[in-house]
Amino acid sequence: RKPLFSLSKDDLAKGKKILKKMGFKKNSWFVTTHVRDGNFKGVDAYRDSDINSFHEAFDEIINRGGYVIRMGSDDARPTDYKNKKFIDYAKSKFRSDFMDVFLCAQAKFMLGTSSGLSAVSRIFGVPILLVNYLPTGTIYGRKGDIFIPQNFISRKNNKRLTFKKTMSEPYSLGMTDGAYHNVLKVKLEKNSSGDIKNATKEMFDHTIYKKKYSSRDQRLQN
Repeated sequence: RKPLFSLSKDDLAKGKKILKKMGFKKNSWFVTTHVRDGNFKGVDAYRDSDINSFHEAFDEIINRGGYVIRMGSDDARPTDYKNKKFIDYAKSKFRSDFMDVFLCAQAKFMLGTSSGLSAVSRIFGVPILLVNYLPTGTIYGRKGDIFIPQNFISRKNNKRLTFKKTMSEPYSLGMTDGAYHNVLKVKLEKNSSGDIKNATKEMFDHTIYKKKYSSRDQRLQN
């Protein structure tokens, strides 16, 4: 069905003027990214991610011709990623409530983490790719959206839990760092830079460019 919200012609015109001031060329496209850290709302280790583990994914987007726009608050942790097509909007003079919504609504897709900003993209019909996502029981994707959870490592025997357990109660309902450590008795393993890059490649291939999955991968998804 159609997205819940859409931008008006006036909003589109206003946003495109600001994009031009930000250095965008006509007909350029971009991917937004929001990497949650503890600086804005406080530390939640199970939801926080390190933006420096996203550099390979940023390279993938830029090498395909796009811009990367880093969303967030002005106190977001700094990154040492350098590229003329990487815009640290979170720390720029262009940041505003209007542009927060405009960028989320106009991105080719949102590369996000366990935070609320990706929901803005979702209600405007923009595909979302969520990495390091927890808790798995709260995922809200549609067809075409992609997510990868963190790995759960048992604190008893140091073995990785199966994907089925990761997606099932009670492991799917951990809502605090203490719940994972003290109640579920697991350690959390973040997605690697390669994991995030591969998920980004899959987002392009199968959601953006509509490449068909192999019959094996389709069975796994089903």
